[in-house]
Amino acid sequence: MNTFRQVAVAALTLVGSMAPAFSAVNGGPHRVKAPMPEITELAPGDFNPVTSLPEGAVSTTMAKSGACYITIDPTYTIMQKIDGFVAEVATLDDKIYVGPIISLASYPLSYLVGTVENGIATFEFPQALGYYALADEEDYAILYNMSLSGDNVSLKLAEEQVIKYYVGEDGSLELMSEYSNCYMTDAVYMDGAWYRCGIGDVLMSCTPLKAEPQGFPEGVTIEEYNLVSGTQARKVNVAVDGTDFYVSGLYRDLPDGVVKGELKDGTVVFEGGQFLGIDDNFHCCVNAYAAKVETIDDPDYGTYDALTQISGPFEFTVNSNLSELNLGSTPICFAPGLDMVGALTSMVECSLTKPDPDADILVSKPVIDTYYPADSQYYAQLYFYIPNISADGKVILDEDKFYWCLYIDGEPYTFEPDEYDGLTEAVDFLPYKFANGSDIEFFPEMGLQGVVIYPEGFESLGVQAIYKDGDNEFRSEIAYAVASEEEEGGISDAEAAEVSTEYFDLSGRKVSGAGCGLLIQRTVTASGEVKTKKIIK
Repeated sequence: MNTFRQVAVAALTLVGSMAPAFSAVNGGPHRVKAPMPEITELAPGDFNPVTSLPEGAVSTTMAKSGACYITIDPTYTIMQKIDGFVAEVATLDDKIYVGPIISLASYPLSYLVGTVENGIATFEFPQALGYYALADEEDYAILYNMSLSGDNVSLKLAEEQVIKYYVGEDGSLELMSEYSNCYMTDAVYMDGAWYRCGIGDVLMSCTPLKAEPQGFPEGVTIEEYNLVSGTQARKVNVAVDGTDFYVSGLYRDLPDGVVKGELKDGTVVFEGGQFLGIDDNFHCCVNAYAAKVETIDDPDYGTYDALTQISGPFEFTVNSNLSELNLGSTPICFAPGLDMVGALTSMVECSLTKPDPDADILVSKPVIDTYYPADSQYYAQLYFYIPNISADGKVILDEDKFYWCLYIDGEPYTFEPDEYDGLTEAVDFLPYKFANGSDIEFFPEMGLQGVVIYPEGFESLGVQAIYKDGDNEFRSEIAYAVASEEEEGGISDAEAAEVSTEYFDLSGRKVSGAGCGLLIQRTVTASGEVKTKKIIK
């Protein structure tokens, strides 16, 4: 029996004893594996995920309904609804394709393939789901049978690996009632037995998605603003039409997603729950909600803070000429739906300002994320982030024009080609996004640069950002990971308030905070510091 709970809080953030995030770079993968009764006649077959539709197949975006079960460990499972998630559904001849197979799987898109006959779609399992590189494993989708009794849910491998749906005239899918206890899960096959790996769906239906994101009304003047939230900085668009106020780009990965607010007595009030579009990375709808931070006392995990979506509006204060807006006391979170477990990302502080064309370029200090001193087994390692907003918050800078250099004991360090692969000559600075796959790495989803430090016995270690704009070069102050008595800063600076939070899996891909297992939580503070830690969900 597995202990079962239905969890209705959002962004479940457990804060216990957590290791720094980048121990995942050198450490082993985390997998929640639970054995299932062996069925000898059920073999995995050839591993060949279907990652694209055949020529001639045209997909329709469908809204899912049902639930996702998330296994924390072999004896602890939570459930969330998947109404905010979507799937691409296509039919061609007698074949039907549904992808993604499992809502929260962090694989590239793969399709569940079935056959259609007399208005019924039949899917047989196992089917290839995706390759989990960190564990060097091939993951499949297979079927459980599930029964619920009070707070306990019993799961066992289904003897009949078949599930069937009615197919509507519009291509919609409706689960046949006799399969309502079927649960599609990710699993691996080892030593003649199946092991489930943590997540799966009870997919009740897929129906055409009717929600459409709003845009700017015709004829309005659209102006460019700077958005700053912690170390996030980007251009967004703003339009005003009477008392109506429109902003696009609040959610980073949907720059055309628009929210509409109303100007009221020095504030702009936005109704929560506005639909911004579909995030193709998560395969889900994105809605902007008001949120609150609350402390939860969990009998299993102790006390932790959770960011919970709430009904109601969020608002910005605005000055008289509408040149500056600041988020009020109610945070914003972006999630597939209200009462979902997990937020895609959130903002606790945010400002929108009109750009100053005469502002100077003042390069911000890099933010030290993690520093590992050398020990008997490893060289020192440094991970840092370069904010793309000027030190005074007025200019958004092009990340492709950033470079960085190390300072060791107060002197610029020269990278030698015999120490660092990928170099043809000795250099004193490197492009921000440079990586050689071994001792210099860039993690694009987190915007983090990592470097192995080969010199030993130094008293101070720092990193400086360099911005090259044509013939002009601008340098930041030095951020110290290890500071001598004469130098200020270092990684031990006092922590400030958190202003934005995102989540990643152990391979560095951004994922939903609704994900299961071991995630990396990346939080930006008001001072611009980036903090990362592992959380188990």
